[in-house]
Amino acid sequence: QGAHLVQANLQGANLNYADLQGAHLMGAKLQGANLEAAQLQGAILEAAQLQGAILEAAQLQGANFEAAHLQGANLNYADLQGANLGGARVGGTDFSQADLRLTNWQGVRCHLSEPDDWKKLREYVSKEVPGQHHEVVLKRLEVAANREKTLFSHDKIYKEGVSYYDADNTCLKNGPPTSYDYMTYKSRLTEYLLDQACDNPYIAGRMALRAIKHHAHDIQLAKAFLEKMKACPKMKQVPEETLNNLMETAKIIE
Repeated sequence: QGAHLVQANLQGANLNYADLQGAHLMGAKLQGANLEAAQLQGAILEAAQLQGAILEAAQLQGANFEAAHLQGANLNYADLQGANLGGARVGGTDFSQADLRLTNWQGVRCHLSEPDDWKKLREYVSKEVPGQHHEVVLKRLEVAANREKTLFSHDKIYKEGVSYYDADNTCLKNGPPTSYDYMTYKSRLTEYLLDQACDNPYIAGRMALRAIKHHAHDIQLAKAFLEKMKACPKMKQVPEETLNNLMETAKIIE
């Protein structure tokens, strides 16, 4: 838990069922990695390279995938409640049966629409993924390329009245209704993320970092985080510097 794996080279690694709650995997190379059923709650996966990775049934609640590369990845049955997918590349990604409540989709790049896009992706994977793994990953990408490029095959993953955020309305084809109450979304997201952080100091640390980034959909986390700490002693294990930054951020929104 809480592993520091920034820019780690984990291409093709077998990490199924691994406990990586609150792990820091920013910029990690995870092309073709097997993360099936891995515990990645609250993990930082910003700009991570996850092309062709297996994340089936992974626990990704509150994880940060901002600007991550998820082309051709398998997130079937993954739990992404409260995850941040802002700016992620998700062409050919399989989200079927995933739980996508309270996720942020602003700026997501949805499709690899041109044949040349897939060609370039296959060439990239052939170069980057180790030889013993890249054939399997290439086959997975071929399946993704032939699949209809729609993120959601089921709209039942969204319960009635549950909010999400997709200001650009780019990735919700055949998905949930496009209307939402932004303030309700923010309130429910904050409550959900802090419930995740309450009992796990590693997740708490990552949520604190998310709160101080000043994103519109996360900024109220700072003040709420400081309030939640009164009832959740484990959240007090966040480094002193981070707590100071949280207090400064909380002042901005007062």
